[in-house]
Amino acid sequence: MSTTSEQYRTFTQPVPNEGDTGEWKPTRTPHCMVVGADRADRDHAIAKIIADLRHANWRVLHADRTAEIVQDIQIAHDVMTQRYARMQETSPAACDEDCPVVLVVDEYSELVAAQRSVPADYDHESLLWRISDILHLGRAARVHLLLGSGPSLFEHVLPSMADGIVYANVAAPAPIGASR
Repeated sequence: MSTTSEQYRTFTQPVPNEGDTGEWKPTRTPHCMVVGADRADRDHAIAKIIADLRHANWRVLHADRTAEIVQDIQIAHDVMTQRYARMQETSPAACDEDCPVVLVVDEYSELVAAQRSVPADYDHESLLWRISDILHLGRAARVHLLLGSGPSLFEHVLPSMADGIVYANVAAPAPIGASR
C-alpha cells in the first residue's frame, strides 16, 4: 500500500509541545525536531512519531549505529537527488505519488558536533552538507527529516533552516511562577 497524493497533502502528525500537543504538517513545514533534556522522553516521542509515519505508509530510515546513520543519510539524499532529476526531466508533479521518506537522526547535535565518530571512509563535512541539502530541498521531493536533540541543538541550526522545522518540545511546562 502506498501513500496517495491527497493522503500526503493532508497528513498531520501530533507532536509534543511542552506538556501539550502541537502538530507537524510536512507539506507546510517539512521537518521536525524533537527537543528535550531527557533522552528517554525524546526517544519515546520519536518512537511514537515513527510508528505513526509507518502506519501512514511512509518509508522510515532509522538506525542507531553511526555507520548505519551515515548510510541512511546517503540513501535519503540519493532518493531526493533522483526525484529532483525526474522532476526536471518531466514535470514538477513527477514525484506526487512517490512514497514519502523520513530520515530519523536521534541525536542530531551529537552528529553535528562530531561526538559520534564518522566512519573513516566518510567525510564529516560531506555528511553535514547532505543533511543541510535535505533541510533546504527535501519538501519538493517528499524527503523529510525527524531530528532529536538535547537543548544544545540551537547552536547547530542555522537561521536559514529554522523556517522549515517544527520544534516538538518534550519538556513538561514549567510550574506557574517558575523560570525556564
